[in-house]
Amino acid sequence: MKVPPESYYALVIESDPFVRGVLREVLEGKVHVRFEERLDVEIAGRCWSAAIPPVGVALVELPDTTPSTLRMLVRLRAGNPRLPLVLTVRYDGGYQLAEESLAGLSDGVVFRPFEAAALANTLCGLARERGATGWPES
Repeated sequence: MKVPPESYYALVIESDPFVRGVLREVLEGKVHVRFEERLDVEIAGRCWSAAIPPVGVALVELPDTTPSTLRMLVRLRAGNPRLPLVLTVRYDGGYQLAEESLAGLSDGVVFRPFEAAALANTLCGLARERGATGWPES
């Protein structure tokens, strides 16, 4: 199924090529996806809702909670305050303890491994909540 041009765009930051492939497959026909392998300073500093085409939702893999990674996440959030942001993190005690503070930087925290189809539905739902077209209102 071909996604119409006025459809939703998602930014997916994911390092694992297998996970990217699965997400590509489950999101096909629902959203256009721009994949990046890791959150870096350039990606964190970009205003994604002003990009062409604009991004309506972001899924960000959080590989660790080092100060530099958290600074990039804060920068991404600050530059895109209305962009729905979902974090994926490993299922371990450290992240479970940090879940509350990570939730403050995002619209949701998903522990890995996750079910890709359910996550795709969540992303599409978050994008649609942002207005008639699915994007944040200007």
